[in-house]
Amino acid sequence: MKNAGDLIEHQDVVLILANISSDTIIILARSSNQSFDSGSVLNQILTQYGCKGGGMPHFASGSVEKSNIDDIFQSILETIFNYGFICMQKRMKTGRGVFRS
Repeated sequence: MKNAGDLIEHQDVVLILANISSDTIIILARSSNQSFDSGSVLNQILTQYGCKGGGMPHFASGSVEKSNIDDIFQSILETIFNYGFICMQKRMKTGRGVFRS
């Protein structure tokens, strides 16, 4: 989590992370110069999949079904794209993605 916090200290950063263990946790965070509400975005998307999530404007988390993680990531990417971000996706062992405009 400390590294995620370090990343969003930079300008124009949106971060999506997931721990894909048996209890899948997803995190959506953004740098302070971004205007969307991470908590609202994540809650709206997760509700569509019968999951729960939310948080603050700059940092949100939620609990998801592992079987839905790819669809949820796609929904988040589409939403972030609508905010004008150019997305670069990187698959990592514990999650995916750092996005910069």
